[in-house]
Amino acid sequence: MSNCRHCCIAILVCGLALTPTATTPQKKGCCTPSGEFVNDGGSWEKDCITCTCNGNTGKMKCGSYPCDEKVVCGMNETKVFGDPSKQSRTSCCGYCAPLTCKHNGKEYQINESFRDPMDPCLIYTCLASGLTAETTKCPPQSCLPVICTFYQTNLQTNKKRKNKAIIGFLACMRK
Repeated sequence: MSNCRHCCIAILVCGLALTPTATTPQKKGCCTPSGEFVNDGGSWEKDCITCTCNGNTGKMKCGSYPCDEKVVCGMNETKVFGDPSKQSRTSCCGYCAPLTCKHNGKEYQINESFRDPMDPCLIYTCLASGLTAETTKCPPQSCLPVICTFYQTNLQTNKKRKNKAIIGFLACMRK
């Protein structure tokens, strides 16, 4: 039987200590927020917070996940955190990842330039501040006309005549 019969719910006080809301356990220890009993001096971690039990008071002392060193990222990097429920060093303390830009589902590195096939008159450049676009001179295009064929009937002679008209262009390609 659990020693945490009545302290399954805890309150975070000032972000530092967890205090049981009802009965404290009979022996020296603490109750976790999930209702588990922890002996004096015992600790647990959850979502990048680590807590240690003071069995004399029945209270926890909680703080941030212990990181060995401060993560400092370079000019073209950003600090990234993973899923805190995994409680790993990279999840809780972060790590440096290169800054990139995304365009139409593709990722580009800082200072990388590219053209979008859907709009080849623009040159995009990935910068640390974001994606920029510059208009350039477009090369000539070779386009296939969309031709509509229709028939006209001469009402006096009742003869049909075939006509064609260009209604647009399809499949434009750079020469």
